[in-house]
Amino acid sequence: SRTMAARVTAAEAGIAKAAADEARWKSEHARMMELAGRGSVTEKLVDEALQQFRAAAAAGKAAAAEVELAKQAHLESLALVEKA
Repeated sequence: SRTMAARVTAAEAGIAKAAADEARWKSEHARMMELAGRGSVTEKLVDEALQQFRAAAAAGKAAAAEVELAKQAHLESLALVEKA
């Protein structure tokens, strides 16, 4: 159905957003590590950036799982339509 196909598309967009967030926090963590090496920021800020990076990576995995669920639901809805 169109609704299920739209859910797959929305879930795939979630992967793109999660990937962008992960890239941003990876870059931010690297920047914070560099600044901490110069004494410009505290280790706490480095740790916070690392935690944000890890959270973004986990969100990417969750988004990938959501795509698989949406695809499966779409396939099941198509099968039901064919049976009808």
